Amino acid sequence: MTRAVQTVLCGGKRTNGTVPADGAVTLLLSVERRAAVTRGAVRFWRDGGEARLIPLVWRSLDGARETWSAALGALEAGLYFYAFELSVGNSHTALLGGGRELSAGGCCQLTAYPAPRPSASVLAGKMIYHIFVDRFRRSGRCALREGARFNPDWDHGEPSFAPEKGGALDNDDFFGGDLWGVAEKLDYISSLGADYIYLSPVFTAASNHKYDVGDYLSVDPSFGGDEALSFLAAEARKRGIGLILDGVFDHTGDDSSYFNKYGHYPEKGAYQTISSPYYKWYGFRRHPDDYASWWNISILPKRNTAEPSFRRFICEKVIPKWSAFGVSIWRLDVADELSDEFLDDFHRALSALDERSAVIGEVWDDASDKCAYGKRRRYFTSGQLDSVMNYPLRDAVIGYVLRGDAAMFCRTLEGILWRYPPHVVHSLMNFLGTHDTPRIMTVLGGSLPESAPNAALAADRLAPDARLRAIRLTSLAFMLIAALPGALSIYYGDEAGMEGHGDPFCRRPFPWGGEDNSLLALIRRLGEIRRAHRAFADGDIAILSIDEKRALILRRAVGDTVLCAVNRSGSPCRLRAAFEMRDLFSGATEREFTVPAESAAYYSLPAGADANTVCFD
Repeated sequence: MTRAVQTVLCGGKRTNGTVPADGAVTLLLSVERRAAVTRGAVRFWRDGGEARLIPLVWRSLDGARETWSAALGALEAGLYFYAFELSVGNSHTALLGGGRELSAGGCCQLTAYPAPRPSASVLAGKMIYHIFVDRFRRSGRCALREGARFNPDWDHGEPSFAPEKGGALDNDDFFGGDLWGVAEKLDYISSLGADYIYLSPVFTAASNHKYDVGDYLSVDPSFGGDEALSFLAAEARKRGIGLILDGVFDHTGDDSSYFNKYGHYPEKGAYQTISSPYYKWYGFRRHPDDYASWWNISILPKRNTAEPSFRRFICEKVIPKWSAFGVSIWRLDVADELSDEFLDDFHRALSALDERSAVIGEVWDDASDKCAYGKRRRYFTSGQLDSVMNYPLRDAVIGYVLRGDAAMFCRTLEGILWRYPPHVVHSLMNFLGTHDTPRIMTVLGGSLPESAPNAALAADRLAPDARLRAIRLTSLAFMLIAALPGALSIYYGDEAGMEGHGDPFCRRPFPWGGEDNSLLALIRRLGEIRRAHRAFADGDIAILSIDEKRALILRRAVGDTVLCAVNRSGSPCRLRAAFEMRDLFSGATEREFTVPAESAAYYSLPAGADANTVCFD
């Protein structure tokens, strides 16, 4: 069987592997006439349901290829799968899925999604600045909680770390960063082109990271309390910047007002008595000391997020309180561990308060068909999430920049474009680093592996030559990921050239006064370019060419076409076009440009230009 090419139509228009619910869906299959296909069918089924055969109908002949079609009809929102079965001659049957010849069992995914809210793409093409609050900026206005350990050495201090990998760590060391400090640097954040500031958890909690929530209804005093968040939100709004809060709802700290293991709060918590109104919020196997906890970490008792009283508390008290501060976008920690009931209610309650809201889920894998704890998740088929953290794309960009893995890059990007609804694609949170990953400079600099002892990781720094190359590769990686659909997220300090292995070494204080100016200038210019060109907001994307050394990626919207040229080789290369292009960094307009080694460039193409004629020598 020769290669077959499939097309999905919805309402008569070509689409990818996602279709609006209730739209009429038709599958087209184009095969070479010499393959001698005599008949065929589509094996089609809803996730978890029985398959049915839908006959293929011969449709047309175009030169050496013929087209067959199958009408699937209108689909309810949900996840579906299909495969083509073709009879060749009198006996041979070929089973194809996804337009390629596959062995029996191969299939292709089809996602029918509910109609998005008109403002579901508030994140499309935006820039997010991600701040770990204790390590960004110290105002000196806030006192730490009793018992906390203060590290005054902002410029050279090292976060506390466990002696061995996976060892217990109290996370009770503080450098004193706070929300007043973030407000002091709003002009700096604005200069990067940020549209949103994503704050690590700010609610009252014992640790420096605040993922052990103590009270959802108060900002931690060491961060400046409610007053500081209110001030930050108002000042950010003056600069056109919104806030994204980190919602940690799967678990709390054991030292919380709801669990209250140590009696630090006046109201009795679930640990103290089964008559507590919060008792059903937790999963006790045997009260009080045998309870479910996040990853079996006893200081993080796990929630029963399907419990109606907990859902009402979050939706009727927590969301409204912070919405009054102007917060309409939340990032949900460990979304895979939150119940469907919780996600349904959370999205519904947030949308009711602000139609320009959005929910971003922390999902590390493909979110379109995610299975967690033996259950298929319906993040997109029920409209639970508007966006997810794009870990697969991060891995693909790093794989290409570091190793030239073009196949992985194409497979990942094409998979996202096929399986994610369009409004989600343009809202994806694209990043090179977070508080949970090694710094991108360290990843690309070729230093110690993450398996090295913690003491070695803490002391590890790039040598001067390695650092210079890491800066070049980091610049290249930012240029590449900024060209792809979604919201560009910058982890604080990555634009300054910060180094650091995984947690806690990726959480060092920001090096004020010691920023790498070349990286900083690059991010600022990227912010300007992405704001000026609609192609980055909701434009189509096409990989015009790619191999292990070079790539040409096109973004195109109505009246705006931008080409990203990537040269990861060790030598300069020449780029040619049959028309004049404008370099968006230098402003030069030419038909030929030289792209330096280990770098990338953006070019604006004239209206009507055939981008397929642009090529590297």
